[in-house]
Amino acid sequence: MNKTRTLIVTVIGIVISSFFLVWKFHQYLRSDTARDTLLVETSKSIMQLVFVVALGGLLKLLFDQVAEEYQRKQKKKEEERLRQQAANAVRTNILNDLITARTGIEAVRLRYGIEESEGPAAVYKATIVSILEARVNLARIYNAVITARYLFANDEKIAERIVWMKGHLDGLIREYDNEVSRLRSLNSEDQAGVIKNLPHFGDFLSDPEKSKYGREFPEQAYRPVVKEIRVEVLRGNNVKEADLDQAQNETTIARPRQMEETSDLKATAGTDRSARKAGQSI
Repeated sequence: MNKTRTLIVTVIGIVISSFFLVWKFHQYLRSDTARDTLLVETSKSIMQLVFVVALGGLLKLLFDQVAEEYQRKQKKKEEERLRQQAANAVRTNILNDLITARTGIEAVRLRYGIEESEGPAAVYKATIVSILEARVNLARIYNAVITARYLFANDEKIAERIVWMKGHLDGLIREYDNEVSRLRSLNSEDQAGVIKNLPHFGDFLSDPEKSKYGREFPEQAYRPVVKEIRVEVLRGNNVKEADLDQAQNETTIARPRQMEETSDLKATAGTDRSARKAGQSI
């Protein structure tokens, strides 16, 4: 705009100077015909100059406006891209934290069977401590979802399922607090039997395909939350509509996947047990 204004002022100055010079020359001409010819030709030149300058100024003004609007749109588009990128980073972090918490719980569930012989009460305590850490992480994830609820289409569903998970772990922790004194008064063999028959922890240790834990924690709470957040992450990454539809239509009860996860963890546990026995025999 400043350049356009300077150009217009310059043109006006040139026109005024031209009129002044023509007037000066007009005074020195003695022939009326020469004077008339000078005025006519000068008027034509000035009109042409004014027309060209006006047209050029108008085009320059339009070009500047178009360029400014384009830059404004590009800046807004870039700001939106950065905002979406930051929002998706938050969703991804929540998803990764949730997966980490779930994996940790499943790991300690299987590890108990391996380490039980080393002292049931001590291993039970270590397992509950790990569950307590997962419970704290779930509380942090819940607060993150509530704080960033505008990033999720179904934030209430996600928060509700996380509360379900926290509640299930709270039951395990409360049961430990109630039973720990009694367990300490028993010998190791009796401790193992009592622990496996506890309503919550015994169910936690049993087959996920048949237990209340497997039905309520992974299937009814964890998997639906992961699905919802994953769909939001995919949407934030602008994936293809077909891939997004596939993610939205996936079943929340994925027993084959659960069996695969459990098999992998059991295989790892079996390797650890074999290695420990080999060390003891040496």
